[in-house]
Amino acid sequence: EDGDSILSLACSNGYTDLVELILRTIPDIAVDDRGNKQDCTPLMEACNAGHFDIVELLIKNKANVNIQSTSGNTALHYAAGGGYVDIVRLLLKHGAKVEETNENGHTPLMEAAGGGHVEVTQILLDHGAGTNNQSKDKNGNKTDELHTALMEACMDGHVQVAKLLLDHGADVNMPPDSYESPLTLSACGGHFELASLLIERGANLEEVNDEGYTPLMEASREGHDEIVNLLVSKGAKVNRTTEEAQETALTLACAGGFLEVVKILLSNGADINLGQSTPLMEASQEGHIELVQYLIENGVNVNQATRAGDTALGYACESGHTEVAEILLNAGAHIDEAENEGRTPLMKASRVGHTCTVRYLISKGADVNRSTITNDATPLSLACAGGHFELATILLLNGADPNHLLKDRSNCLIEAAKGGHTAIVQLLLEYPKSILNCTINSVETNDDNGNDDDDDDDD
Repeated sequence: EDGDSILSLACSNGYTDLVELILRTIPDIAVDDRGNKQDCTPLMEACNAGHFDIVELLIKNKANVNIQSTSGNTALHYAAGGGYVDIVRLLLKHGAKVEETNENGHTPLMEAAGGGHVEVTQILLDHGAGTNNQSKDKNGNKTDELHTALMEACMDGHVQVAKLLLDHGADVNMPPDSYESPLTLSACGGHFELASLLIERGANLEEVNDEGYTPLMEASREGHDEIVNLLVSKGAKVNRTTEEAQETALTLACAGGFLEVVKILLSNGADINLGQSTPLMEASQEGHIELVQYLIENGVNVNQATRAGDTALGYACESGHTEVAEILLNAGAHIDEAENEGRTPLMKASRVGHTCTVRYLISKGADVNRSTITNDATPLSLACAGGHFELATILLLNGADPNHLLKDRSNCLIEAAKGGHTAIVQLLLEYPKSILNCTINSVETNDDNGNDDDDDDDD
């Protein structure tokens, strides 16, 4: 079955009598037979399933306790990962290697710690397992994780295992050349008790992972308000930024829409306008209405721009969040504020095809004939290029110029033709006759009957 040997099948299913029969009646059977798959031995199968009697029987028949599977696991890896105390003891008694590593660089101790198996962890430590070994391959090269046993425990919040490892000298901070710290892993996973333990044992609150995030940033990004509160109360820096994107704990919380985390950060001195992409921009882009309102109530600058000139309103419109756009405009956002290449919020909404947002912006006086700096693109030319029939009709009905010439000598008709948007080509060729009897309601009916418009993603 699937290439497994008959002995492996009997071992994995716990058929002790059958295993005994096979070993007794087939004298030349290989006790370490891997079957056609050439992967796990019968002993590994028994250890993985926790069948002590079968493990004992196989060892009596001279099964190799240190042979490895194709993924590098030994019988001890399987037993430790499963938390099988008696089997672990038996394997160690018969010479199982404590520090053997699999293809991920994991030792049996790491497997036990990751599974939260306190007693197995203690046994392995008593047999000399290294607490600060990092996951490396057999040649000593780095694996993707470079985890220690403590880090494995921290990922899943195993407090008692972590305490045991710390008591045996595990490094509470980030190991050399690693990508994460135990505290960062705990914060990211929302493990409050474990994070408290690590801080109590001297964990560095400001260590950064491979993304440049501190434990506070990770907790904020994941919305773990209890841990955010804990870290802030212990002195974590609320206004620390990442090097490249200038992200902060607050911008990450806003992107995720975590209002309670935002409240904690602001009450502890977080800068409401800090970041290359500000907290308001992040909340607006993701459509977090309540959060946008809260930031405005707390004095955020609604017209602050990125180095590229993008604003919160531009992000909201490009994402089709009409209600957010309305809140921003009511708070004083500039409706025709263009980014560095000259794209206005209306252009951004038109390019993507957000009909509801375009209608709203036009109703508030957005300039339908404004053009970009780079190629003189207009809302209409962008809508035509994107194949947004209803949007093109709405823009024409509101005074958009169909004959506008772009810098590359293209125009709205050419833009529509290049994209193969037949309905828009016909609309422009028959203009203005094509829209004389058009109303927005009739266009909506046409849209329902299957034209090539995109559906809106508006709030």
